[in-house]
Amino acid sequence: MTTQEAFNTMVKHLRAQGVPSIDYRIGCLYRGPNGLKCAVGCLISDEEYRPDMETFKASVLIRNGVVSGLSEVDLDLLDRMQRLHDCNHPDDWEDGFQRIATDYRLEMPA
Repeated sequence: MTTQEAFNTMVKHLRAQGVPSIDYRIGCLYRGPNGLKCAVGCLISDEEYRPDMETFKASVLIRNGVVSGLSEVDLDLLDRMQRLHDCNHPDDWEDGFQRIATDYRLEMPA
């Protein structure tokens, strides 16, 4: 998967979901209640997902080989998308998507 493909997938996923994947006692989650997924969580296959991933940044999981198929994706972009999801209200996501697209010279998905 390329960085552009990962970005497209994450943006489309978050737009469709419209809410964060979060447990207010724990924080943001790759896999949350009611089948919710965070920005990076939508890139992790169900076969690879394990609950003990929840305490790690995406870049750490990929560098340590816990998550495969994302080695060609810019790891800083994944961490930034993770922070956008975790630290911003969904109403602010579009502005964040645009800033990230500009910073990484990516096309915004329709």
